[in-house]
Amino acid sequence: MAIASTILKHKILVVGSTGATGKHVVRMLLDQGDTQVVALTRSKDKLLNLLNIGDKAEHLAVREDSIGNLSAEELKDLTKGCSAVVR
Repeated sequence: MAIASTILKHKILVVGSTGATGKHVVRMLLDQGDTQVVALTRSKDKLLNLLNIGDKAEHLAVREDSIGNLSAEELKDLTKGCSAVVR
């Protein structure tokens, strides 16, 4: 039996991904199955514990940093290819 590969349609940056709303946004986007999520957080461990997502982590890229610490060039690189930014 062949396993169908998931085609990613979107790449979305979520700023504040461990916040009250951010964690739900990240989970919702990953549940869609067609979205690469880039999560900006100050604590990767905290995010992963909040999400408890198991095998869906393959579509999650985590950047441990604060938006206020990023240079314009770093922010440009972080948003490259993104169809949306959620904050």
